[in-house]
Amino acid sequence: MQFIEKVAERLAVETFEQAQAIGDQDLVEHVGKSIGASSTTLEEAYFTCIRYLRAEARAIEAREAYVERRAAAAAKAVADGEAPAVREPDTAS
Repeated sequence: MQFIEKVAERLAVETFEQAQAIGDQDLVEHVGKSIGASSTTLEEAYFTCIRYLRAEARAIEAREAYVERRAAAAAKAVADGEAPAVREPDTAS
């Protein structure tokens, strides 16, 4: 990884985590603008990292919601005296 990517990643991860902790995503934009005032290349790398972090967070939320729904459906089926639905893994690739 090149120096600029390391710096951008570190800034993005730290800023993203701080923004999550305080519940204010404007921090991400504020830091990005500050970076851009000095280096548009670093700004671009920073916002790329931010997009990846946001996509990861959305994917984790979607996965957890899916698993919660499936677990709730299975628990309801068991409580109703039914066998929970089990989907066979897709082996066609």
